[in-house]
Amino acid sequence: MRSITARFRWTVEDLIIGSKYDPNSKPSWLLVIGCAALGIFAFAVSGPSPAKQVSHGIHPTAIWVLLIVLGILLVGILVALPLAKKINALVVRRQFAKRPDANMEIEWTFSEVAVKSATTDSKFEVQWSVFHKVISTPKGFLFMSNARVFHFIPHRAFATPADIEDLKTLARQHATRFKEKK
Repeated sequence: MRSITARFRWTVEDLIIGSKYDPNSKPSWLLVIGCAALGIFAFAVSGPSPAKQVSHGIHPTAIWVLLIVLGILLVGILVALPLAKKINALVVRRQFAKRPDANMEIEWTFSEVAVKSATTDSKFEVQWSVFHKVISTPKGFLFMSNARVFHFIPHRAFATPADIEDLKTLARQHATRFKEKK
């Protein structure tokens, strides 16, 4: 297969989009609150309790605790999550502006043998095995060298849609793990 080239100016929007698809950037606290709510609900409806009970064996304190946790979960989903995303974007924009590589031209070349990257300040060539995971997203590709570090290559960097499909094929064949998000 021929080599594939991607050229683009790396922008803060690329970093924000890449972060959106990074599997490690999901708010896990919502999962914790949801599990806590389920646990409290299970406690509330579990059999008899020595304390005063209301109908169907549900302890009144457990009902109030359940309502409070569900309220917190609802606030988290409706208010805190969108607010956290906006705050995160502001922090990323601020940090990006201070980077020496901000808005730099980047060229990536992908072949069956290696992956190469070059900017005006640096060059590197690595084997596909350096990337423990490659994720194809609707906006571009995440090349993850470890669980916390990724390189985002946006679709706009490719000359043709065929180049994007060819890179998916190469990544399926050579990356340690390949995942496609729709």
